[in-house]
Amino acid sequence: DLVTGMVGGTDAQYAGSPTPGIPVGKHAGAPQKPLISSLIEADTLWSCTTCRACVQECPMLIEHVDAIVDMRRNQTLVEGTVPGKGPITLANLRETGSANGYDIGARYD
Repeated sequence: DLVTGMVGGTDAQYAGSPTPGIPVGKHAGAPQKPLISSLIEADTLWSCTTCRACVQECPMLIEHVDAIVDMRRNQTLVEGTVPGKGPITLANLRETGSANGYDIGARYD
């Protein structure tokens, strides 16, 4: 998908399983378009558990996990997009130094 999208194509000719709920041919890319949401869904990107099973099974020996972690890093640091309860946890860490939002003095209670 990444190679097809980077040169300016769609997933219409993709032979694998399509993304559930999204029609085949919707994902398209071009060198100037962003990868996330136009070519890869954000849910797909964040659902990877980085177990590296895909790397072991890939017949082309492609390191998928490195690309996924880099795309996540870009989404978090450049775009400011964090899924789920991530923004709340980050705000708690920034304000109180605790992931749960408790004061450091009350943490031990």
